[in-house]
Amino acid sequence: MPFKELTTKNFLGRNEELEGLQGLAAEAATGDANSILLYGRRGVGKTELLKHVYNRLFNLQRDAIPFFYTVKTYATLEDFSRDYLRSFILQCLAFLDKDASLIYNGIYSLRDLRSLAEKRGLQWAADIIDRFMKLKEEGETVRMFSSALNAPYTSFMNSGTAVVSIIDDFHKIKNLFDHNTEGASGNLWMYLERPVSSHNTPHIISGSRFELQNIFHEESSTGSRFEQMNLQGLETHESLLLFKLLGDMLNVNIELDMTQKISMFNGNPFYLKSFMQTARHTCRTLTEDDFWKVYMKEVETGNIATYWTSQLKSSISQFELRKPSLQLLYSMCSRDSAPDFLALSEKLAIESEKLDSIMHMLEASGTIETGFSTIGMVNDKLLTDVIKVLYYKEVEMKPVSSIRELILKRQPDRPRVVSIPSFDLSIPANSGAESVAVNLLKQAALHYNIPSEITGKLQVAMAELFAGVLENKQVFADRYDLKFICAEGIFSIEIADLLVDRKTLENESGRVRIYLDDMKFEKTMNGTRIQMIKKINKDVVSVP
Repeated sequence: MPFKELTTKNFLGRNEELEGLQGLAAEAATGDANSILLYGRRGVGKTELLKHVYNRLFNLQRDAIPFFYTVKTYATLEDFSRDYLRSFILQCLAFLDKDASLIYNGIYSLRDLRSLAEKRGLQWAADIIDRFMKLKEEGETVRMFSSALNAPYTSFMNSGTAVVSIIDDFHKIKNLFDHNTEGASGNLWMYLERPVSSHNTPHIISGSRFELQNIFHEESSTGSRFEQMNLQGLETHESLLLFKLLGDMLNVNIELDMTQKISMFNGNPFYLKSFMQTARHTCRTLTEDDFWKVYMKEVETGNIATYWTSQLKSSISQFELRKPSLQLLYSMCSRDSAPDFLALSEKLAIESEKLDSIMHMLEASGTIETGFSTIGMVNDKLLTDVIKVLYYKEVEMKPVSSIRELILKRQPDRPRVVSIPSFDLSIPANSGAESVAVNLLKQAALHYNIPSEITGKLQVAMAELFAGVLENKQVFADRYDLKFICAEGIFSIEIADLLVDRKTLENESGRVRIYLDDMKFEKTMNGTRIQMIKKINKDVVSVP
């Protein structure tokens, strides 16, 4: 059920929508409510919003009976109709008794629910079930469908109690009509017209915008009965707050500024949650390097990649159309202007009719959007990179390493790597390492013309690091990887890939810090990196 184990901790930025939708109950009771079509991009939080609306309607008001239903995959129209009616009657009984446990404590058949309704004196509910069972005996499948969809309206007419119906993923109901159900050849959407038109039984219907527009505006005239509600992504500050809350909840320490990067997620809660779940299994501290490592996992094989791949497979059922569809998507996400479809048709070697069919399927998948005379990719950076990964992997057959390079080098906010001359050395991690490291530091400092007083402090800091912090601690691959860099008024010493916990190194480095201007610790893919920093005078120091 919607409100089972529901939490508001990570549900942000939807107060206005919640208040508006919650108000439908009072409006329905006075006959002033309108039905609503709820749109929004995939993952933006439509289902989560509706669950919270239902939770409030169930617990915080008595004006109208709330009913929540998610359209699933059914074998037949009859299966859907039975399950829809069963769910409606069960939720009615639970709400009127204010007993949510009724919904969880057993599986009830329609006959069971009829008995419960009679015991509670709810004859209208028993009559609705009787009517449905009679139609079943007569083999009237389409009328059973109509009876189920109209149950909220019928209950209001017989009981006088308003109903707010919430139907999630409504577009999936179209799959039922592909079956050869006798009598199902006509326009079945007309059976919804009466319940959604009644101001006492408003419906909140969510799903694919493309599919819902087809159902209610093109295949029927029912769309005029609805108000439109387009759910947007979270605002930037809400996305940042959710990212931090998820980090706290999943024990991921965030050590980078997400102000610029957060826009990549388009305020999509599903993207943010998927990213942080992968981060939890990849690293305990999210640094710059870790961010991009997690990002690539998500667009290659993570929840986001899996979700979009399954959406494309579901929408493009004909296997032979999948490759040209991918080529078309890649072409669209790799250009700023709308594609030349005549040229594309020739380039992809497919007829214009098939190209039209592909465009229709891609729009249904939520990957492209069309206006009256325009067409283009949805503004979704992660989706764009998922498509690019699929294209490189399945069309161009590129190796994984080159795919990552192609994706990451195009990230606008990824720091540009500037090549700075440095000394990169490795020394054995044995008892003489301290002396060797101090000696190498002296030679590097001489090379850069570092003043002797600065060199002396750095040598003391290096000796303290080895003797007081690294002594008796095992390091990665039995070696120390050293790097000496002089650039932009700073001389720095890096020791990388130490197999020692970052927090431990931080806590034990007090005696080293007093000789430095700064000291940094960073978790890397292979361990921990220490950076010792000393400011220098640019006018005195020479950089070859």
